[in-house]
Amino acid sequence: MRSISKRFLAGCVLVIVAAGAVLCLWAARSASPHSWWNLHGAALLKYGWPIVLALVGWSGKQLLTPRSERSTPEELARALKALAGRGLEWWRGVPEPAWPGHVLRAGLRPLDVSWAQPGGADDNGSVYGRISDIENLATRFRDTRPCRLVICGEAGSGKSVLARMLMAELLTNRGQEDPVPVFLPLWSWDPGQESLNDWMKLRIAEAYPELKEEAAYGPTAIAALVDQGLVLPILDGLDALPEQCRAAVLADGGLRSQERLIITCRTDVFAHIDGFTVIEPRPVRYEEAQRFLSDVTGQSDGWKAVQAQIDDGGYCHLKRALSEPRITYLASIVFGTTDVTVRQKAAEDLLSNCGDQKIEPLAKKDEDASRIIKSHLLATLIPALMPKGGEWARTFPWYADNAEGWLRSLARLDLRDEVDVQSYLPQPSDQHEPHSASGRHADLVEGLGDRPDASELLDPSVVDKNSDHQAYPGEDPGNSRIAWWNLYRGIRFLRRHQAALRGLVAGGIAFAATTAIFMAPHPDWGYSLMTGGAYGAMIFIACAFLGNADGSQLKIPPPGKSRRGAIWWSARYASARHWRLVIAGLTSFCVFGILIGTRFIVTPPSNASGGMLTSIASRTGFYVGLDQGLVLLVLTFIVAGVPAAPRTVRSSDFSRPARSVGRAFFAALALGGAFGILWGATAVLKNQHPGQMLSYANAIPTALITGVDFAIGAWLFRWSRTWFTQVRSSSPRSAARKDLAGSLIRPFILAATFAFGFGISAPGKVVHPGHINVTLISLPVHITPVDFWAWFVVGFVLGTLDSEWPLYLVSITLLALKRKPEDRLPLRLMRFLESCRACGILRVIGQEYQIHDVDLLKHLVTPDPNRTGEDRNVHSPRPGIGQAETAGAGRG
Repeated sequence: MRSISKRFLAGCVLVIVAAGAVLCLWAARSASPHSWWNLHGAALLKYGWPIVLALVGWSGKQLLTPRSERSTPEELARALKALAGRGLEWWRGVPEPAWPGHVLRAGLRPLDVSWAQPGGADDNGSVYGRISDIENLATRFRDTRPCRLVICGEAGSGKSVLARMLMAELLTNRGQEDPVPVFLPLWSWDPGQESLNDWMKLRIAEAYPELKEEAAYGPTAIAALVDQGLVLPILDGLDALPEQCRAAVLADGGLRSQERLIITCRTDVFAHIDGFTVIEPRPVRYEEAQRFLSDVTGQSDGWKAVQAQIDDGGYCHLKRALSEPRITYLASIVFGTTDVTVRQKAAEDLLSNCGDQKIEPLAKKDEDASRIIKSHLLATLIPALMPKGGEWARTFPWYADNAEGWLRSLARLDLRDEVDVQSYLPQPSDQHEPHSASGRHADLVEGLGDRPDASELLDPSVVDKNSDHQAYPGEDPGNSRIAWWNLYRGIRFLRRHQAALRGLVAGGIAFAATTAIFMAPHPDWGYSLMTGGAYGAMIFIACAFLGNADGSQLKIPPPGKSRRGAIWWSARYASARHWRLVIAGLTSFCVFGILIGTRFIVTPPSNASGGMLTSIASRTGFYVGLDQGLVLLVLTFIVAGVPAAPRTVRSSDFSRPARSVGRAFFAALALGGAFGILWGATAVLKNQHPGQMLSYANAIPTALITGVDFAIGAWLFRWSRTWFTQVRSSSPRSAARKDLAGSLIRPFILAATFAFGFGISAPGKVVHPGHINVTLISLPVHITPVDFWAWFVVGFVLGTLDSEWPLYLVSITLLALKRKPEDRLPLRLMRFLESCRACGILRVIGQEYQIHDVDLLKHLVTPDPNRTGEDRNVHSPRPGIGQAETAGAGRG
């Protein structure tokens, strides 16, 4: 900013000096002999001229001095120091718990987990590093070049604990030339659209906007830090991405261009990729697990009872299971809860079902004893994290009674983006014959057993028609996104027909309101119904066709080398991209024109004969349908962006550079000017009958004002979307609140645009329906309340079609009123989800929530044993549900 301000000041000085010189010449030329100028002008020039010359010289130097396009080494050093300071601030106020329900508080010694490469060390052998010796691990990481470290393990096995402790150590004891570790969640990277370096620059600029201050850090501080390898990325949450996105991340060459990086993921997908050091947790000694549980639980009564039984030697399987960090962390949550009842119930459950005499028969049947113990801990996990007497449910105490049921209902809902479902699933091999979609759907429903919601859960629309792979949403935590704007996908008829239903409701509201407006001054049912029907039909058609449009990439084969192939490819691309817009425009043209023309037949003018009436109706219907039914619909979609389809979940993750505001404004002005000329020409052509002859000289300038009004207002409406978009919100709930404020305010912008443009300044308005000789030119401006309020309603209704809030309110109401209590959701869903995040059950991925624990996800989608009467000793997943245990072993 310093260089920009100096140049601006220099330009202002030159302008002021030039203006002063002109004024002096004018005063000298027109002054009388005894004027003030002739008496004092010579003295003013004598003493002021040197100062003016100095200012001009300084201004010229500032304007002629070449501006630096890169940050200097001193500016980069300051930026590096500032980035390290912000990293320490982030560490001291870590936004997420280290593991569910717990943070790395001062005085708590974390579980001493040893980390080693897969198959590279036994329990007592050498390891890559351990949490209790984080200094040596950081030293080893610094000294190895290159070092691309992958921290692998199950959810809740301590990956985040190790990554954060390693980050804190690297920041605290950082050398002057060492890179600065920066925590970057992977959910916002789209490797198919941008490289790793470009994504890192965008994310750092969003997270630390002060580094873009050119006065302190120069114009290229962030880009230079990334390109010079002075940023050590800690890429967290590979498992937060769907499988198809993970594969693209692994295939990206930018990972290997990083000399040092740290990645956390759930499985060892990097084990067979050269250049990556993969480490995973090793079993801990029981004494260490006992020490950690005693510290965390504060020697609670539940843990004391379990510990006493283990010390007596009757629970060898339970003692052996506690050597797994994952089970130790789960036990610390369950026995560390403030709810005494939950602690006692968990202890009784383990002691009555996990004794050696209980587990030994199952172990002989190839049942994993650790998995059985884990299932019992998971059964108590949600009540432990969300106790009934906890602070989280103080405002709404009934939340505690229904929390687990609501989470089960959410886990069963398939909220995936339909456009991305097929790309998530692997393609079939040539050796296998693809099954039919109906047969595969029947198999999946059969695999879900007697679940009452099995057919609705496995919607055929989300099963890949060319794949043998199971398309169940509970397989992969990367698909378990919970976004408020995507909730309608949990209701089948809304998922399939949301665009038509939204258009029907919006068009019906516009039809009723405009009909009432036109009926107010002159009660004429025929004229009013035809006019209101035209407006309502235009809105319904627009939303029915364009309310499903999405921004997915078009899969069109590349063009050939010939010119004919390039032309054919361009035609296919244009048709695939714009076919919805073309069909909507042509349909609206026909319907709008027919209804407007028909109103002359229904309500004929008093002084029009039969042949003249037909000519007026056909000419008016054609030209009004052209400019208002077709062109206005198309331009409203292009310039204002409405009607808009509900956004996809992944689209909210990516932070792409916004289009230039100035370029969008001038493009809107150009389109608005062309639209105004067309409007003026059609206003003249449709009024070619006696008493209504308009001239192009009056109509086109008036119509240009209409077009410019529309262009400015529509552009402002689209630009205002950025005012209410919270990219880096403190929580999805706060982002939703800001979005709600925009959905209530922004429609008035488009309503005022339509009311002023088409209700006031449009040429050739009919003031009194039923009379052909009262058409007026709107210059000077002539306000007709009927047109004003009718177009205000049309603009307001179209503005509401840019928000997902009406669709969300309908969806949550239907889900809250479901017939079966186990399928219901709370009306205040956002508050409940935020409570789950604060308790550690959900984590935040951008503006969405996610159930990131695959075991908890499988537990939630498995029918509740208390309702189905299943044996709680065996929690092995049913076919079709538990594929993440086996098929998910090769995923992130």
